[in-house]
Amino acid sequence: MDAEVRIERYADQGRCVGHIDGRVVFVRFALPGELVRVTLDEPHDRDDRFWTGEVTEVLEASPDRVPPAWPLAGPLAMGGGVGGADLVHVSLPGQLRWKAVTVSEQLSRLGHIDVAVPIERIAGDEELGGFHWRTRIEMIADDDGRPSMRRRGTHVRVPLDTMPLATNALLSVADAQHVWDGGLEPGSQIRLSVPEPRDGR
Repeated sequence: MDAEVRIERYADQGRCVGHIDGRVVFVRFALPGELVRVTLDEPHDRDDRFWTGEVTEVLEASPDRVPPAWPLAGPLAMGGGVGGADLVHVSLPGQLRWKAVTVSEQLSRLGHIDVAVPIERIAGDEELGGFHWRTRIEMIADDDGRPSMRRRGTHVRVPLDTMPLATNALLSVADAQHVWDGGLEPGSQIRLSVPEPRDGR
């Protein structure tokens, strides 16, 4: 089922909230204030209190919207769907606003503390475009033995030749181990972990 939805506010897990005929719908790849076309997840005809869905078309965009910085992690309708980067459609300043509002709302709702929480980027994050921060990644070898990730809601394995979320140290290990070259046992789990302190030492 498709519907037009006016997005109202931020939610959790990279989703935003809107309403369809009075029912709450949590929408992936949306931003507050936007008018979007949404495809609801199945089953959408159940009697649950809320629905979930994903943006398939942006009719009125937020100023914080940008083309997905990692298209494979963007919306399914735009060729994405591998997950892992919930705010890939949000500008870097918009990501800070999202996080500041989310933390402030949780403090208010759960702790009854009304405070505007400042959120700051760690040094060097802006130069990296908000990427290269994960010290652990998991993938699965596709039928040809290449590292891949499953497309959301399917068993389709999308081959990868890099991982923009991974730290540069982790990518160096992946390169040294020839992970991106393939030749792995189809269906095998690939886990890489390179812990490192946040100050880069």
